[in-house]
Amino acid sequence: MEKTTAENKTGTMEDLIHLETMFEEFGRQDGMRDGVQSGSLEGRLSGVGRGFELAKEAGFYGGVAEMWLNAAKRGIVELPPRAQKALPTLQAQAQDFPLANSAEPELDPVAALERLRARFKAASASVGPAMVSQKYRPDDAGKPKMNF
Repeated sequence: MEKTTAENKTGTMEDLIHLETMFEEFGRQDGMRDGVQSGSLEGRLSGVGRGFELAKEAGFYGGVAEMWLNAAKRGIVELPPRAQKALPTLQAQAQDFPLANSAEPELDPVAALERLRARFKAASASVGPAMVSQKYRPDDAGKPKMNF
């Protein structure tokens, strides 16, 4: 039996709707796959950038402690007894700064940086006004000074 013209049109319309639905699903699957790949790459780049900023600040605190300890060792400055205890602790804490992500709370880089900042404030107070003026300024770091 041959279908009438109206039945052929209905069958064709249902086929087109099925075809459209099928292509929408293929497009959605492709988009999800591409989104996961793009998001993974973007997240990795963002994480590396943030990790670099955290480690740079931790390195600053360790460098300041090392500078004051070397100045005291060479007799350039005389450190109070409290500072002589606080600076090596600050330096050791900066050296132990976690350089990788971990599920353990004590190895969280953000929390470790907060503890390092607190230790730096305590060490600054123990050294005195000369060290209090030293602050981490991420905006100034890395910008070359213009000499003209």
